[in-house]
Amino acid sequence: MYIVVIEWDGKQPSTTYYNRMHALGLFVRGGEKQAGGKGYTQSPLTRRAISDGSVVAQEGAVLCASESLARAVSMYAQDDGAAFVKIGTVDAKTFHATKEDIAVYQRIEGVFGRRGRPTGKKSTWVITCLEEMKSFRHDDEAYAVGRCPHCSGVRINSRPGERIALKFPEMGDVFEGWVRHRFAAGQFEQPEEGKTNPPTFSTVEGSLKPDDAKHIERIGKSPLIKNALSVLPRETAARVLDAVLSARQYHTIERRQHERVKACIYLFKRGVDSDDVDLAEQAGYDLLDASTVLGHEEAARLWLTVNK
Repeated sequence: MYIVVIEWDGKQPSTTYYNRMHALGLFVRGGEKQAGGKGYTQSPLTRRAISDGSVVAQEGAVLCASESLARAVSMYAQDDGAAFVKIGTVDAKTFHATKEDIAVYQRIEGVFGRRGRPTGKKSTWVITCLEEMKSFRHDDEAYAVGRCPHCSGVRINSRPGERIALKFPEMGDVFEGWVRHRFAAGQFEQPEEGKTNPPTFSTVEGSLKPDDAKHIERIGKSPLIKNALSVLPRETAARVLDAVLSARQYHTIERRQHERVKACIYLFKRGVDSDDVDLAEQAGYDLLDASTVLGHEEAARLWLTVNK
């Protein structure tokens, strides 16, 4: 399925634009209404017949069954003065909440769904986005926080206080240095650049949460990760470890697999033998796991660096 994302920036599309959309098969409503008039008996995509080439449109998004149709819609939007037009593909699936989704939802409701007068006192907060693997200071004091101030993602770590400042260990094992540096606050957090050395590995290891400890152990035991860490510069290696942890612990298998395949295709186009990379995710972690966070091209280029 193809999607055309359109930003009109306050402009009202012309009658001609809407007429052309209708001529192409635009459907906004249809199907039989449920008893009581609340919604329809069919799903939107079913009643709008997306599979036979129709267009499903709202003000800023148009879903199309063919690329040529999507490109035609894009041309009409551009000609009508749309400020922003992008075209892409989407794999539409029925949504099913995972236990991780439910936990995030409950935490959000715990922050935003409170009624009555807030209790406690406002504080500054450190927020770590577990999708970007970056930490931020919340600009304003608040009773609680529920989202990343940078990307508005809701899969976060948060704690009251200020960001810690630590120096990434310049010597010794990179993996152990990463654990000491990133988990010094008791949970994953990207410290500010500082002059203080992080706690010892045994101190940090003993305070890890079970889920963190499980993934960290698997990363540390993965031969392909160890090989990459021995070749890459220390700061790059730390970013790779951030990305691998984020992908395996906080991203869906569908997203991880999608980015991995794109990274493999990038490598195949550059002469890498298909026997040298795994298209499917394995039990052991590897450098291509980082493609979910770093992007498939950067992860593939790092793979080429490591496997010269």
